[in-house]
Amino acid sequence: MHFITRRKRLRIRPGEVPPAARQGHARAGLIAQVAGLTLCAFLAGCSLPMMRMEGVLPSLASAAQIEPTPTPFSPVEPIPTAPPTRLHPDLQDVTATIWPGDPQAPVLLYHHFIPDSAPANDTHIHLSEFRSELQTLYADGYSLVPLGDWLRGDVHVAAGRRPLILTIDDLFFADQIYLLPDGTPAPSTGIGILWQFSQEHPDFGFAVALFANLGDKAYPNFIQGNGGTRVGSGWQDSLARTIVWCIDHGAIPYNHFFHHPYLDRLSPERITAEAQDNDLKLKALLQLAGRPDLLDRIDTILALPYGHWPATPEGVKAVVDYRSPQGKPVIGIVEVGGIYAGHYLQAVYSPQFDPHHIPRMVGSSLAMGYLTHYQDRFPAGQQMDLGSLDLSQMKTAAAVQTSLADACRLRACPDGVYSLLGSIFRKSGSGFTLLWDGAKAAQ
Repeated sequence: MHFITRRKRLRIRPGEVPPAARQGHARAGLIAQVAGLTLCAFLAGCSLPMMRMEGVLPSLASAAQIEPTPTPFSPVEPIPTAPPTRLHPDLQDVTATIWPGDPQAPVLLYHHFIPDSAPANDTHIHLSEFRSELQTLYADGYSLVPLGDWLRGDVHVAAGRRPLILTIDDLFFADQIYLLPDGTPAPSTGIGILWQFSQEHPDFGFAVALFANLGDKAYPNFIQGNGGTRVGSGWQDSLARTIVWCIDHGAIPYNHFFHHPYLDRLSPERITAEAQDNDLKLKALLQLAGRPDLLDRIDTILALPYGHWPATPEGVKAVVDYRSPQGKPVIGIVEVGGIYAGHYLQAVYSPQFDPHHIPRMVGSSLAMGYLTHYQDRFPAGQQMDLGSLDLSQMKTAAAVQTSLADACRLRACPDGVYSLLGSIFRKSGSGFTLLWDGAKAAQ
């Protein structure tokens, strides 16, 4: 005999909770309340008064009729996350430059940059020829290094490149640098061409020493229809902005004496005044531009006008012992030399290094031929990555040397001259010898 039981079908309206689900919600709520009371008694370490459960909690049957109370939703305001704090703020990636031999650098001198239609001479080079010379130097493996860095013993260069120092005298003229409305140097100027070339060839770099006479001329700040320039109102503001751009981008102005005088015709007192007036004018221009902070980046390096030294020992002493208004002593004195003199700027540790007689050769096709033919005299540097180092622990040459030695125990390091964090070492075999203590020299 078969019994067939007909189940009652329930009709559930949209949005209505089925009875079985309501009963499940009630039972879950009852169990949670019982568990909560039990946990409370356990955590309190004492017993609850004996109570009849039916006097405290509704029966399961009645609980089935209780609709659960919905919990209102309250949006939670997100707690702002503080930016991550560096556990070691002094950690920085450090790279050493390795020279296979003693480094030395040629120093080139330029003055003015003129259109190809104008006649050229020793101090005026055609714009097209200047760019051609940059291309020749780049093809021969040269890259620019800052003069100030080299004189402080910080001898670094891009990997596989030869060091070269570029200088320009008698600034500021509009053919040397003129800023366009977008704030970049005009490509019809010498520094503009150099800037453009460095953007096309980043490993060539952009670094140039500018030796300025700030008391013998006004700065042309208007370009005329024929391409020429003239001095207009506000030229000092234009000059101040131009100098700020130069310093911010690695073209550093140094002292070429205020009126470009013949030093051999001046008394020691006038020599000092010429240098000091030039420095004070530079300071005033940076203050005019609202950037007096840039003075901290400028070393005291002098260029002798016409290449002439003072005629007396007292005059020479006035040049050598000069200090800027900020109290910075002279770290270099730049001269003018011949192309074939065979004298280059040596590394600071070399017995031949003489910071008071820095030789230069005039930039020209003859100089290019010379530097191409004798390029092997200027070793190319290589680079070695030492990873992240705590610079707060690298304040002595001994600490730097220890870091180098530790790195070379983990890898093969070639013999040669190592430049790292302002100090210079020579590696021979398994040992390092200190050649230049950058920390001590900076004191």
